[in-house]
Amino acid sequence: MLASNEKINVRYHAGAIRKIEMNTENIMQFQGGGLYTEHGQRIAAVAVDGGVYMSDKCRGLAYFFPDCPFEKREIMRRYLYNENCKYSTPSVDAYGQWALIELMHKGQ
Repeated sequence: MLASNEKINVRYHAGAIRKIEMNTENIMQFQGGGLYTEHGQRIAAVAVDGGVYMSDKCRGLAYFFPDCPFEKREIMRRYLYNENCKYSTPSVDAYGQWALIELMHKGQ
């Protein structure tokens, strides 16, 4: 079960490390429908930087979709069709994104 707020270390592109509080109400976890593992296809997504950062835990993939509404159907549509997907969010570097992925999949 996710707590209402979590604090994670995030390193921004400028190099500064700071602890941010992330509202986990902006995180959704769901099954994507694929049968890649015995757990199915565990997807997690978070609204960040004006778009959606999503992670497919079972396939080890993560993408950022700019200007994407925070809706399961639209996230999966863009993921399945590789529509306008980026490998990182604009404001958080790779280390911070690993922290985001860990937080997004907590309890999944």
